[in-house]
Amino acid sequence: MRRFSEVFHNEEPSSKILGISLRMASAGRDLLTTEGSVVLSTAGDGLTRPGVPRGMANMTVRYSPEQCAYAGITLLMSAVSVLGCTLILYTFLRFKDLRTTSRKLLVYLSLSDCLSSVGHVLGAMAYLQVGKLTGPRDLMCQVPALLSMYADLSSFLWTGALAVYLYLCIVWNFITVANKLVWLFHVICWGAPVAVVVSALVYGVVGYNVQLVRYFGHPSWCGVDSSRTDVVQWVYLTGQGWQMGVFCLAAPLFLLTSLYIRKEIRRDREQMLGRDTVTAIQSANRTLRFVPALFVVIRVWGTIRFLLMTYDHAHRHSTVGMAFLILQALGDNSQGFVNALLFCVCTKRVRRRLNRVFYCSRRCPCRRKKIKFPEFQASFQKRFDEELSSCSEIVNINTSETSPILT
Repeated sequence: MRRFSEVFHNEEPSSKILGISLRMASAGRDLLTTEGSVVLSTAGDGLTRPGVPRGMANMTVRYSPEQCAYAGITLLMSAVSVLGCTLILYTFLRFKDLRTTSRKLLVYLSLSDCLSSVGHVLGAMAYLQVGKLTGPRDLMCQVPALLSMYADLSSFLWTGALAVYLYLCIVWNFITVANKLVWLFHVICWGAPVAVVVSALVYGVVGYNVQLVRYFGHPSWCGVDSSRTDVVQWVYLTGQGWQMGVFCLAAPLFLLTSLYIRKEIRRDREQMLGRDTVTAIQSANRTLRFVPALFVVIRVWGTIRFLLMTYDHAHRHSTVGMAFLILQALGDNSQGFVNALLFCVCTKRVRRRLNRVFYCSRRCPCRRKKIKFPEFQASFQKRFDEELSSCSEIVNINTSETSPILT
């Protein structure tokens, strides 16, 4: 999961940590380190705030260019994803004939992605203000971490549910069975993340690495506390393991569905196909099958980096690690935006509808005069009939006048 991005990004080697000597001044004074010349100061008035641990208020935290880029990309892509999810919801509510079951699943996925993007924005803001937090239990840290954890898990599960639904409808033609499974999708996709989030909250694993911030002046992302000895297990449980499971489910189903569609297209259209099979292929939007595939493409970078940072310590601070960090920031926060491009731009039927709505709102005379289109069409047809009848009368008159001469 993306919240593990800083676990090994700023950690110092153990030999360096053991070699650092710390000198504590008087209560509320500065905390100095002998290496790195990192200065962590309090509020500056020589006093600690009520309820704030010593040395935890307004500490100086230094951000590397990669960390600033990571936070900036997270803010930008999350905001764009919120707009993309909003466009999907507007399209679904605006056009009633597009409200198929598969598109309903896409709407539920968009709701999860929207919540996830909001959580990422709040998390990036807390990341940039981590030196001003009162501690790992600060609400500014807890709320984004829990919201992102829940929304990310829900997004993973809805992506897998969409892949299963399309596979059942297109390949096996089990449309009725697939529609009856929607209630089970709701129970799993909304309920399972609640259980995980509650477990993480009960065991107190949500927060940030206090030692990383307090003693070394490095920022730490709010999520699973990377200072815990069982941090890897909790990262798997709260997101990364679920994401890998969806990878293993969505990728094969996408390949099987695509191969089936390609096989059926090669046949003679409706001559060798049953009517039910043709209906199944047409009812399930073929474009939607790319949603799980794109999920794998944009999310796999964070998973690769997690495995690389966890099991290959040599690449923690290498150029490869930094490249995967940027790719993770782009991919983990752009699912709502990518789904909007796929559904609203790459789908011809939806694109024409949206183009007609937004373009006609400025150009069409029926909207400029604020009257309904059927009324405008009726008035136009009436005027056209009157002009046509007048032209017919003129033609008849001319014909009657010239007929004697012609005869």
